[in-house]
Amino acid sequence: MKPGSKIIFNLFAITLGVGIIATTQILRTNGVETLTERVPDIFGTTGTYGDGTPSEGDKARTDRTVTEAANATELALDLPVVRRPTAPPALSSECSSARYSPDSIVIGDRLGLRIFERVALSQAQDVAYERLDLSGTFEVGGDGTVSLPLVGRVNVHGQTLTCAEAIVGRAMFEVTQTLTTANANFVSRPAILVRGAVRAPGSYQYSSGMIAETLLALAGSPSDGGVDAARHLLSLTAREAELETAVAGNILERRRIEAALADSRNLDLDPEEHVRLVAALGKQRLIAEENALKADIIAQEAKRARSETEINGAETAIADMLHQLAVVDDQLKEMSTRRDDVVELKNRRLISSAQVDSIIFNLMALERVRLDANGALLRLQSARNLAEQTYSVDQTTRRQFLTQMIRDLAEENDGLAAQLDALRSEISFAQSGATPARGQWPIEILINRPGVTGTERIIGALDSQLRPGDLVTVSVIPHAPKDDIALLERSRNATLPGAAEAERK
Repeated sequence: MKPGSKIIFNLFAITLGVGIIATTQILRTNGVETLTERVPDIFGTTGTYGDGTPSEGDKARTDRTVTEAANATELALDLPVVRRPTAPPALSSECSSARYSPDSIVIGDRLGLRIFERVALSQAQDVAYERLDLSGTFEVGGDGTVSLPLVGRVNVHGQTLTCAEAIVGRAMFEVTQTLTTANANFVSRPAILVRGAVRAPGSYQYSSGMIAETLLALAGSPSDGGVDAARHLLSLTAREAELETAVAGNILERRRIEAALADSRNLDLDPEEHVRLVAALGKQRLIAEENALKADIIAQEAKRARSETEINGAETAIADMLHQLAVVDDQLKEMSTRRDDVVELKNRRLISSAQVDSIIFNLMALERVRLDANGALLRLQSARNLAEQTYSVDQTTRRQFLTQMIRDLAEENDGLAAQLDALRSEISFAQSGATPARGQWPIEILINRPGVTGTERIIGALDSQLRPGDLVTVSVIPHAPKDDIALLERSRNATLPGAAEAERK
């Protein structure tokens, strides 16, 4: 390469390097004056002799340019490139622990996080840019954390968006050692679920500051008017009459079984109770129950009479057999005495052996008769005992069966009475028409709120603040039972006749 070409190439390289350095310097110092002061005449012209060699002036200018460019490069490289933070961003006292305000972050929230990193180009100028590799949409898991790239899991449960931004920025600093900020927003929030005594149970979107009364306005309370409400009220009234009939029938059946246990042919109803049962069931139903009770008692009396007849017959036969045994015993005693006398006479040789043998034969025949009579007596006694035991077992089984029926009817009555009370409360609420004043709603509100340590059960009110993901159960408060139910239940816990004896057996 010719000397002139080398000089031109060197000048071009120096000019390019100085241009890059000068540009950086301009950005750092926010001005062109410093660059022009430190690198003068960088872009000067170059002359040559006719044979292509540079002139003496050009050589001097070139040497000066190279020296000044080197000095400018050294000065530019001495400038600070980045101003790094020395401590993580501080958290305010309200972000040190979860406060669980109505708009706090809950499990199931989907958060949109935009991560920005700040870089200092000089002592007076910063540049911020979004870290697209760290930004995105993140869901709050069951442990209350979000999983962030490069950082891992960060607990944000119960925090506000402002605190969540500070917590995420601090977590980013601990990993990247750069000044990082975050912008957070709710992409979506869990719905609130409602069930129970509402017209439209289901899920409803959460809105900031939502309370239980607002949710009931959306879901519709049983007191809302309209044709559907009127039809519903008619249906409830019909169901009330059906339950009242079932309760009255249950009570009447229990009275019949109690009378059967006492072997009574009468239902033993109080006059007022009789009037109410007739009004609920009709007189024919009471007559039918009385006839059924009488038929059962008559059947038991016939069974008792038949058993007594069998036992009495067995007793008579046993008495006759005992009498026959006594006669046979007397004959055996007399025959034994006669045998002894005959044997003595034979020993004296006053009678023959044939006479002795005849007496001994008769004695053996009497012994056989006595054995047969004794066997018959045992059979008669067994028959009598069997008849007594059969009747006793039959009566015990009957009493146990009737006692169990009373227990089953009592349990059934408890269920019917509870249904009737709840139904009457709902009817009373539906008949109230307009929305009751605050504090007068005959309803209960139970809030199940999921959390990182389990589900929290909260007894709510109309002004209770709701959170996303809450499960709200609305129940009608049962009212005091009517007097007729209290009257019909007067003997529920009374001692049943014959029940203790049946239990012992």
